[in-house]
Amino acid sequence: AHPYEQVAFSNLGAVPTGLVLGAFPDERPGDDPAVRSSKRLSSLDVFLRLGPRNSAAVHAPAEHVAVLTDIYRALDIERSFASATAEESRPFPQTSELVIQRRPWGLLNATVKVYGRDLLAKLRAITSELYSRAIFSVTVDLPMTCGAVVALVPQLEKLGYSFSGVVPHALGQDSLRLQKTAVTPEPIELHVEGNLGKQILEHVLSDRARVLAGSL
Repeated sequence: AHPYEQVAFSNLGAVPTGLVLGAFPDERPGDDPAVRSSKRLSSLDVFLRLGPRNSAAVHAPAEHVAVLTDIYRALDIERSFASATAEESRPFPQTSELVIQRRPWGLLNATVKVYGRDLLAKLRAITSELYSRAIFSVTVDLPMTCGAVVALVPQLEKLGYSFSGVVPHALGQDSLRLQKTAVTPEPIELHVEGNLGKQILEHVLSDRARVLAGSL
């Protein structure tokens, strides 16, 4: 989002919850130069809580707990981070359920509704659309109410996914958002307002660097 838009959202009480890198590439195949997007290469996710406060236990990899805690605090949403139990690690059904959304500007989002044993294979297939079909960034939303998210994240990191943010109350529950992008904006091109926004930006970039270094 443009810095002015970020300030406007902040004045309304909206809180930054994540950053999607490369969501709006400057040049796309077939674009009319007259309507080509600006260099606003990434998008800042924001969330405005309208309902009452609620509390819940969620799961997340340890390396993301600190930034998630600060996001939840800013949202005034009470969350505790739980460890996976034997019940939550029980065998999953064979078939997972996903909601797929393809945006015309080159962003594909996959939201997991139900974890299943075929989930990783489905996500591999979705990832293969990157660099093709004019898809430049892929985001995956993983429900945080189940401990499976902690085990699944390292497997997705092997496919090149890294931290993007959190989606509160996505499909009735919070989701951890991971991302993979074919467009790498320079940090100097990313303008984020506010201390929390800058913290999210720093974490997104450092986690992407960690994942890329691990895949070499």
